[in-house]
Amino acid sequence: MAGDLELLRRWRNGEAEAGETLIRAHYPGVYKQILTQVNGATDLAADLTQSVFEVVLDKRDDIVENVGAYLRGIARRKVLGHFRRQLGKQADPSVSDLVESTVGAVSRLAKAEDASLLTRALRSMSIEDQLYLVWTYAEGLSQNEIAERVGLSRAQVNGRIDRARGKLRRRLEELAESSEQRASVSMGFDTWVSSLRRIDQSN
Repeated sequence: MAGDLELLRRWRNGEAEAGETLIRAHYPGVYKQILTQVNGATDLAADLTQSVFEVVLDKRDDIVENVGAYLRGIARRKVLGHFRRQLGKQADPSVSDLVESTVGAVSRLAKAEDASLLTRALRSMSIEDQLYLVWTYAEGLSQNEIAERVGLSRAQVNGRIDRARGKLRRRLEELAESSEQRASVSMGFDTWVSSLRRIDQSN
């Protein structure tokens, strides 16, 4: 039986059947990967899987040596792109509601201006950084759950969360409008970050 690279070579040379064989061999694995990452949403998983192979149709000449790894990489980017779009669709109201829902729940964020500062700091960050913070602190996902969602290792996810935390802290300090706010961020950053958890989760 021909291997992946042989099928790929023949496909590139115009043998459509070889391409169909290659796709059929990898489709179930890609679908299963994506299905896990989107929490079992079958229709969404099917759509994203289809989009992965649409990329392969256009970019098959870019595959160098490992078809499976190439497909897994595309699948991971498609899933992350989906979550970026979901956050992007909600855009400012999403971040604003997330922060404003916690006002009064945490003493350090009792003031409206503090909630506004946190909202502005989050909005100034990339969608990906926002996602890691929201998943960790607002949705309460574990690092393993996030790793499954984006197709990365736990260590990689941990690194991304740490970087996002660091960026948020710097943005809060840069945007702080008073020495009191800067001191609050400096001495109680964990309180600021933990305030991202939606207040209704504890009700």
